[in-house]
Amino acid sequence: MQILENTPTKLAIYSRPTEVWFLAASLPILGVCFIVDLVLQSEPLSNKFFSLVLIVVWIGLASWAAVDLVKNIQCTLDKRLGIVAVREQGLLGTKIVLRSLGEVKEVIVDKESSDRVPLQPVSLLFSSGEKLPVYIQLDLKGWYQNAQGTAEIIRDFIASK
Repeated sequence: MQILENTPTKLAIYSRPTEVWFLAASLPILGVCFIVDLVLQSEPLSNKFFSLVLIVVWIGLASWAAVDLVKNIQCTLDKRLGIVAVREQGLLGTKIVLRSLGEVKEVIVDKESSDRVPLQPVSLLFSSGEKLPVYIQLDLKGWYQNAQGTAEIIRDFIASK
């Protein structure tokens, strides 16, 4: 997570989680390695049909996960315009979500994560009940402290006049 801008009227947070990208890209490659290993073995392919089907399914699911996980998120809170803009750019395109800054009810840290590391640990909760993630990361050790710090920066920005 990187703070691009932090002024009295604008806060911009950007995340490009390269560790998530490497993990997501390695899963389909691992499946291809399994297929190459199976093909190079001496027994006929007909004996390996079930294994090949499982590996192809693995590659498909891993590729789908890679496409879903490989993205950048930029969250901009702008007091002059009164908006929150979250721009999510992935392999299949860009999605921009605009909401009113006045509708932000709470900045929350993912509480369900006591036994796992969340990929999107900090979200904005709006008065409508919508939960909008503001950045993406994979930090196995200090994720909670980083998430608390980011949430505090956002809370302080929203609370300041």
